[in-house]
Amino acid sequence: MGKSKKKAKTARSKIANWMYHIGFTFFVLAAVAIICKSAGEIVGPAWQSVRSIWTKTEIPPLTGRVVDVAKVLKPDGIAKVTDEILQLEAATQGGQMAVLTVPTLNSQPIEDFSLKVAEKWGIGQKGRDNGAVLVIAVADHKDRLEVGYGWEGPVNDAKAGDILREMMPYLQADDYAGAMVLAVRRVKGFVTGDPAGEMPAVVPSGKSK
Repeated sequence: MGKSKKKAKTARSKIANWMYHIGFTFFVLAAVAIICKSAGEIVGPAWQSVRSIWTKTEIPPLTGRVVDVAKVLKPDGIAKVTDEILQLEAATQGGQMAVLTVPTLNSQPIEDFSLKVAEKWGIGQKGRDNGAVLVIAVADHKDRLEVGYGWEGPVNDAKAGDILREMMPYLQADDYAGAMVLAVRRVKGFVTGDPAGEMPAVVPSGKSK
């Protein structure tokens, strides 16, 4: 009889011990889950910020008046925009303009990116800062006209905004060349005070011709 009680007591002890370990295991797993969730809420945004830095869009070298990294222009489109910029430079006696397209900004603010492009490329005459850079981020549907100090009088923020808004129908039709030609002509008109001339018709035909 004593042995039976002892065996029963031992069996209860083993069950209690087993239940204790199971309970402790669940407690540990729950604690780990809570910690991981909290860490994710804290680390997640930080990791996204770090990732955006690692994958930030690099500023390409200035290889011409039109730098089409996003590949949205055909050769004749690049030639057309380049010719418009050459006319602007002749009409403004040394002023300069350049256009850059990129596929995406990788979450960078376009204001910061375009300013860095303007600083790196150094568009405009030294000491006069008479230049402008048009940046188009295709997948992000963002654009920015960065204007040098020398042209901020005739092409102030309001006028730059008007140019970008006037470009919208062209960009919505994927007529990037038309949008760029319009921007160059508007800048030329504001800087010189002469009529900007007729704007190109929107060509809704996929990649600009």
